[in-house]
Amino acid sequence: MRLGSRKNPTGSLKNVIISNVIATSHSRISSTIAGLPGFDIENVVLRDIFVNSVGGGTKEDADRKVPESEKEY
Repeated sequence: MRLGSRKNPTGSLKNVIISNVIATSHSRISSTIAGLPGFDIENVVLRDIFVNSVGGGTKEDADRKVPESEKEY
């Protein structure tokens, strides 16, 4: 999830529960929840989440910064 520039004022993501999700990723990087500078994501609960991923990620993959690219989301 990424809140980006939608030709409107940037919104917010607060007080959200995401639960009972089954997901499959065909990439080493399966998902990201990230805000933009000045638009933090707050109080998000992930519960009962199962992600099936191909694996093989490295420490460098885990440390990689998510590009902001706010106009592309």
